[in-house]
Amino acid sequence: MEQHALSATTLQALADGYGGAEAVAELWRGQESRRLLLFKLAHDHLADTTDRRTALKAVFEAEDREPELVRAILVDPMVALWAAGIVRRAPRETVPLADIVRLNEIAVAAAMWAESDVETRGWSRNGWVSIPTIGRLPVSEQSGPVRLVVTKGLLSVDGLDRDLDDPGWQHARTVTVGDDTDVQLEDIDPCRDTFHIRAAERLSDSDFDVWRRALDAAWQILTQYCPERVLELSAGLHALVPFPEPENRTAHSATARDAIGVIGLDLPKDPAELAVTLIHEFQHSKLSSVLDVLDLYRPSDRLFFAPWRTDARPISGLLQGVYAFIAVADTWARLSAVPERFPRAQREFAESRAQVSEALDTLAGSDLLTSAGERFLTGMRGAVNRLNSIQLPTVAEAAAERLLADRRAAWQIANPAAS
Repeated sequence: MEQHALSATTLQALADGYGGAEAVAELWRGQESRRLLLFKLAHDHLADTTDRRTALKAVFEAEDREPELVRAILVDPMVALWAAGIVRRAPRETVPLADIVRLNEIAVAAAMWAESDVETRGWSRNGWVSIPTIGRLPVSEQSGPVRLVVTKGLLSVDGLDRDLDDPGWQHARTVTVGDDTDVQLEDIDPCRDTFHIRAAERLSDSDFDVWRRALDAAWQILTQYCPERVLELSAGLHALVPFPEPENRTAHSATARDAIGVIGLDLPKDPAELAVTLIHEFQHSKLSSVLDVLDLYRPSDRLFFAPWRTDARPISGLLQGVYAFIAVADTWARLSAVPERFPRAQREFAESRAQVSEALDTLAGSDLLTSAGERFLTGMRGAVNRLNSIQLPTVAEAAAERLLADRRAAWQIANPAAS
């Protein structure tokens, strides 16, 4: 397995808040290797059954025929989430049969893409059998095993041919944003439910179009005002998992730790907020990729104040928050230059800048950063200093400081034992 390390130049570029497409591509190469290793560890954790041997034989045969296509399946974000779940659970708990059988369905996908053969069983989940990277089909069984046969790439389910043109298919879908960036809009794969909020069900065609238009509008904003961010997103954003529309009208978003480049979110109320959300969450993906190859802090039970949260945060969460909110503040700063188009941007910039400035000082004073973490902190300090050099009206700065003070006071009452 290929070993990965980050050059000092790349680490410095990333610490500065950006990194660029080349740095993101370097991070992605590391993630590809990690996902291939996760796949191997996952199938090694499964019992040596006929199912497992058949599935692996089919994957390897397909890989011999179409190595790039099969590699794309094995590093697919939803396959990575499956593999990580198996590796995490198998040593200490009984893995549900439906999750074990997912290996067979991965083999079916490989055989379909490579136009090879396999005969195995899949699993019906709520009346659907799912084939990774391809889609899902309705089946008669609500739950339980389903016979899957692929012959020269053609699939039959329980003895019935199910060509890809079969109207029963719900295919995996992508959205093309900008000139040529394809992003999966993942609303059917059973492994997508990896967040603290349950993923939405399959989007209707009209809802899919709403998402497509919203993403296109957000992408246009980023292309015009934050072109460097667009280059990074184009290099590393792989999939979006829609959340249901929130009942309290507060937008939610999260990053999949086990599948870097996957963001779960509901649609914010306007394209600018969606643009900022994409930047925010992608920063988490970038930093998580760095942390996969480099220790930036020492483990600790201590908890800290993060101005954007009401709960006390560990050092890992504080670092992630600082890195993300540097980019959030930078994005709002750029949008604040066009107040007639983005009237709330100045307030958002003032607030996020005040928050990240305080959090950076907390991080610096934690005494928990490694030597590499200290170098990373120096890069982030430079980014924050640039943000602090931007002139804002006194009234906006004062309002942001009052909000920060109120949040700190409320946090101290709620978390008296924390740092």
